[in-house]
Formats: sequence, C-alpha cells, structure tokens
Amino acid sequence: DRGEMMSMVYNWPADQVDVIVVTDGSRILGLGDLGVHGIGIAIGKLDLYVAAAGINPQRVLPVMIDVGTNNEKLLKDPLYLGLQQNRLDGDEYLAIIDEFMEAVFTRWPHVIVQFEDFQSKWAFKLLQRYRNTYRMFNDDVQGTAGVAIAGLLGAVRAQGRPMI
Repeated sequence: DRGEMMSMVYNWPADQVDVIVVTDGSRILGLGDLGVHGIGIAIGKLDLYVAAAGINPQRVLPVMIDVGTNNEKLLKDPLYLGLQQNRLDGDEYLAIIDEFMEAVFTRWPHVIVQFEDFQSKWAFKLLQRYRNTYRMFNDDVQGTAGVAIAGLLGAVRAQGRPMI
C-alpha cells in the first residue's frame, strides 16, 4: 500500500482520533517478530487507555504497519495474513513510516502516536526522527523510564522527603 497511506487514513470513519498505537510487529513482548499477528498489542494498549484513562473508544485507532516479517515459520505458513516477504529495511522502511506519520498528522493534527514494540534498532531511530516534528512517543523507550521515575517520585513523596 505504498503511496496509499493518505487515502487509507481518510477512509477511517472517525473525524477525530486522539490516540494511535502503531506497531510493525517486529518485537512483540519478548516473543520476537510476529508480523501482523502483533496487532493485538496495539489493540490491548488502547484498551488500557479506554479503561484506565477514560479515553473515548471511538477516538482511538490501532495500526499495524505490515512491512513483512523475518519469522521463517510465518513466511512458510500459507495461512499467514501478512506480507509473505522479508521485512523492509533501510530507506524503504523509513519511507513507509514517514508516509504513515505524514498521513495521520495531516488528517488528525492533534493526535498522539504511540510507537509500540518496534525492534530496538528502529525504536530509537524513529524516536529521534520524529520527536521534534510530531506529537509521538515510544512506550518501550520512554514509557519504562516514566514508570521508573513515577515509582521514585511516589517513594520520595511517601517518605515526605525532598527529591534531593
């Protein structure tokens, strides 16, 4: 679907989307490359936003960007629903993600995009690439640190001591 991201985004019926969780299925929960089978993680994260944060379920969008898989078992499975080709890499990969980001922020300029379960080599690169241009974060990189800091702040507050 290269070159079609904008039309695909405009096919989504919601005029307002507040949060998108996007994955490429390359590093799912320590299970590795699940390809399109990784969509469940994006859905699950959005379920948490809806249940715990009160986000309107009609204003969230789970996204799986299918760029292939390097999982040999999936590549040989005739019932696998994703692209049965090795993962895109390099500039081809970046071009797909760039196209996606441009499309969603054109349609929904105030959306927050959460990158979820991308391979480390892409997680850091994409965070650096988009962090000053788009409202986005990478849960695996920044979310873990945020939870650690929240725990530290909570412990300090419970003791009634200053952070220093």
